[in-house]
Amino acid sequence: IFRKVATQPDINHRLGRVSAMYMDGGIFNLGQTLVYLAGTYEKMGRLKETEENLLKAYELFDNAQQDIGDHLAWTAGKLGAFYPKIGDYQKAIRYLQESGRNFEDLGLLRDQMDTQILLGDVFVKIEEKKQATKAYAQALNYFKSNQDTIRYLKVAIKQASAYSEESLGKSKKLLQEAFKMANAMKDQSLVAAIYREEARNLMKEEDYVTARIKLEQVVDIAVSLNDQALEAEALLGIADIYQKQENFVAASQTAEKSLNIAQTIKRSDLISQANASLSESYEAQGDFQKALLFYRAYEGYQDSILNEQTQSIIREEQVRQNVKAYQAEQEIAELRAQALSSRNQQYLLLAGALFLILLIGGYLFIQLRQTKAALQTQNTQLQELNTTKDRFFGIIAHDIRSPIIALDGVGKQMNFYLKKGKTEKLERLSSLIDETAGRLNTLLDNLLNWALLQTNQLPYQPEKINLVDTIDRTIKLFEPLAEVKQIDLKTQVNTATSIFADESAFSTVLRNLLSNALKFTDQNGTIELKVIEHESEVEFQVKDTGVGIPSEELAHLYKLDKKSRRGTQGEKGTGLGLMLCQELLGLHGQELSIESQVGVGSTFKFLMTKI
Repeated sequence: IFRKVATQPDINHRLGRVSAMYMDGGIFNLGQTLVYLAGTYEKMGRLKETEENLLKAYELFDNAQQDIGDHLAWTAGKLGAFYPKIGDYQKAIRYLQESGRNFEDLGLLRDQMDTQILLGDVFVKIEEKKQATKAYAQALNYFKSNQDTIRYLKVAIKQASAYSEESLGKSKKLLQEAFKMANAMKDQSLVAAIYREEARNLMKEEDYVTARIKLEQVVDIAVSLNDQALEAEALLGIADIYQKQENFVAASQTAEKSLNIAQTIKRSDLISQANASLSESYEAQGDFQKALLFYRAYEGYQDSILNEQTQSIIREEQVRQNVKAYQAEQEIAELRAQALSSRNQQYLLLAGALFLILLIGGYLFIQLRQTKAALQTQNTQLQELNTTKDRFFGIIAHDIRSPIIALDGVGKQMNFYLKKGKTEKLERLSSLIDETAGRLNTLLDNLLNWALLQTNQLPYQPEKINLVDTIDRTIKLFEPLAEVKQIDLKTQVNTATSIFADESAFSTVLRNLLSNALKFTDQNGTIELKVIEHESEVEFQVKDTGVGIPSEELAHLYKLDKKSRRGTQGEKGTGLGLMLCQELLGLHGQELSIESQVGVGSTFKFLMTKI
């Protein structure tokens, strides 16, 4: 539905125009839907589809013409929150940094702080506690000043986990303050998070019994909230405690529970930690085969994560930069720039002079190339004109002179045969006269039209043409010749069909195509003039069962310098017919297409505008 809105937004019948909510072409709705779809796939454990839909939404917002920077920042943040779950910390940091910058530019500070929290989480994952503490502290101060208790508590818990062992006192104090507030609000998810961080502090103090009790409480809360990720993390913590107490059987059993849950929700980071825990437990129990098996599984996950972490830490150098140091570098750069200012001005003047010289030289070079190209074009045109002239002289000298010579003396022969009473001879002479006159008429008509086209003097007056009348007149011209060669001449046309075209040009095209088909079709062959109606155009097809045209000759059919082939009974041609058809169709904005196969026949097609 949203894709349809993006391409064809509905006109609101009350407004008489597209509603303002769709002025972005539906892009916001479509992108938002893709993000929500990704969230659904993530809950189903289908992480590949999750990534694909988030990237689609990001690309959609990134390429949008409208100003929707907040949507782009939002989607980048979603990507940044997703990638740590599959162990891709490099991409996570990149998208979170982009999201934070965009929110800051837009003045959306609350959203920027949410991004800072996610960035701090990533730093914790890659053991960059110092950077994590900075990220959390910035968000903590903002939420405290804005009296946002829920967010303040969540960040406080994260900040407590980011403190180093030297700052254990700060961590405990912060967690105690957070517990009072979370307990008063009866927020079980916050209470579970606090218990988990308290358990970590207790483990640092080697109070394993109390730490395990805390984590068991986290497991109970996670089960009640159906939070499988939290349950898997808590079980890993319990397994770690059993390891430290040297209860390796319990440690392996607990880690296996965590691994099963992590595999169900497809959390690469938790799967890696569970495999490591199981490897250590089985090694301690002397079951080296299982220990090696789980270690290899852990190593497979860990290698990819470590490689990505290495790249992400390099990227994080930007975050590590101190603002004052950056400002000092800027001041030094400004001093250097001032010191080089005068020298740069001299270089600039020199560069300007060189640029002017290059500009003039370039202009002259371009003019020279244009002149050379114009001369080459003129030479080509002159060669084509010379070829055309030679061809015309050949046509006039041979194709016109030959039939006229053939007619010379026919009158005397007819008188002779009349006196002798040889009627069969007279019939043959009459057929010869008729054939020769027809050839001359067609030739002169084509020559005249061709000459007028070359001088742009051929009148072009398109009008409504009834196809039945025009086609009937044209077909009748060729019926005698078709009868002589015993060729079946067929037509298919709707009586109501009309086109918009120049009648003289259209008739000339049909005559030439039919004449060509008759010329190259053997006796007992078939020629069909088919008219096919489309929505706004009419398609004409002249199809014959003739000798066909070799593929190597198809490319030269519209060239004047080609040699004309003789017909199946030695009929002569000038080679002008198809060229003239192409030129006349060009007046109508159309062109002739040809399909031919040697020994099978040819089909000539063209279109005309329908009325």
